[in-house]
Amino acid sequence: MKNTFKWFVVIAIVAAIGFSMAACDDGSGGPGGGGGGGGITVTGIPSEYNGKYATVVLNVNGEPVYGAQSFDMPSYTYPRISGGSVTIGLWSGTPPSITRWNGSGTTIISVFIRNGATSTTSGSRNIASSLFYSVTITNGSANIAWSQGNTP
Repeated sequence: MKNTFKWFVVIAIVAAIGFSMAACDDGSGGPGGGGGGGGITVTGIPSEYNGKYATVVLNVNGEPVYGAQSFDMPSYTYPRISGGSVTIGLWSGTPPSITRWNGSGTTIISVFIRNGATSTTSGSRNIASSLFYSVTITNGSANIAWSQGNTP
């Protein structure tokens, strides 16, 4: 009986390790990572925002789409602005089923520049924004110039 119990414990430990490894992040950017479009590329961002972070919010044909570099619920990471440019990955779904978005359509896009790298960074907030009308997205990708937006 002791041997049976020992084998049961060994099998349980091996199963726990196996499930833990299966649940680990593979670096693809969150659940369903990969397979999405290139994202929204914003160029011509004023140099004062280099080193800051960006996100987008949009709705295409009734589907909410969010911008981030990666998701690791409950937090998401924003891409860093460099050289006046940033590419923001597009994601859709509801937690825990957030996946890369590669849809198409014409929509309004709100771009927000933030001072924190993640949604949970203490003190992270929007420090600038711009609204872009009639942006055409094809297979999850679009390019917009900061100067084309309406900045409050």
